[in-house]
Amino acid sequence: IVLAADGSATDAICAQQPLTINFLRVPPSPAQIEVIPLEDGTLRLDYFTSPAGSAPMAGASQTVPVIAGQPNVIDVGAEVANFRRIDITMPGQIVNLSRLTLLPPEGETVAAN
Repeated sequence: IVLAADGSATDAICAQQPLTINFLRVPPSPAQIEVIPLEDGTLRLDYFTSPAGSAPMAGASQTVPVIAGQPNVIDVGAEVANFRRIDITMPGQIVNLSRLTLLPPEGETVAAN
C-alpha cells in the first residue's frame, strides 16, 4: 500500500486495494481513524479475527458516509470485540489515513507524565 502525504494518486491500482491496519500483539480497544477522502462517498470498514485477513468476522462490517477534502473522524471497534485487522475501502478511490488514535479500554485511565 502506498500512502501519499499530499493525497495524490500514485497508482490507479491503489484505488482498488484496501488500506489494511493489523494489530499484531493484542486486539485493540476502541479506536478512532481520521481520513480525508478525495471525493464524497461511503467508507467501508471490514473487521477480521486474524492479521492475515483469513477470518472475516460475521456481521462485523461498518459503512460511514464521508465528505471530500476534510477530516472525517470515525469510531472503530467500539462494538466489535477481539478484532485483529481492519480493512478500509472506498470504491474507486484511495483512502488517505491522516490519524489513528488508540483509546484506553473502558474504565481505565492513562497516567499523565
